[in-house]
Amino acid sequence: MRINKIKYKKAAIVLGGGIKITKDPEHKRVYEPENQVKDRLGKALQLYLDGQVGFIITTGNYSKRVGIDSSVIGPKNEAEVGKEYLLQNFVTNSKTIKNQFAAKILFEKKSLDTIGNAWFSKQECLIPNNIKECIIITSDFHLERSKLCFDWVLGPEYKIDYIGLDSDLKDNPERRKVEDVFSRFMREQLINSISAGDDEQIGKFMKTEHLVYCMSERSEAQFNACMETASITAGY
Repeated sequence: MRINKIKYKKAAIVLGGGIKITKDPEHKRVYEPENQVKDRLGKALQLYLDGQVGFIITTGNYSKRVGIDSSVIGPKNEAEVGKEYLLQNFVTNSKTIKNQFAAKILFEKKSLDTIGNAWFSKQECLIPNNIKECIIITSDFHLERSKLCFDWVLGPEYKIDYIGLDSDLKDNPERRKVEDVFSRFMREQLINSISAGDDEQIGKFMKTEHLVYCMSERSEAQFNACMETASITAGY
């Protein structure tokens, strides 16, 4: 296993895309990333091993519409399941090197959509660690959405690159319609009204207007209704 010798702060941010139940070597039920997310995590790990990034950030809570199985052992959100997957695939006989790698995996486990991926990655990982450069890793069908969200949330102070991995959904007409609607929403409702990188105003939007996140005082039924209304901003 090569050791990362990177000298500057740059992070690969892996966007979540679902978790599924599997069985570990002891036949216990655990969560693992969906296949598309395994590809994203694998790309991030390769960038780390090649010395192109010094940190990996995993993202995401879990889909509230799908729910979570409380009987499953281990991590139950996308971010921590992603971190566990990275550690399992980082092969070394050195406990010291393994621990060093683990310390370079940051995560945010609050996000429920792509805007949230960007916001919570910035607030909980990038700012606290003074990281100003990042590579966003997602799938090709999700690339435009990711760029709109991260360019807007992070703003001009950040240098951002993007990687969209091949998928079967890139040319899917139904998916294309969803992405087109989302793009119009971002440009007309958010980008044109709140400056890119304005943490105060974006934070206010997240707390008071983004239906997915201003749910703390609402019932489960109200939450589910809002999730349907807010589906334009949901999805991976």
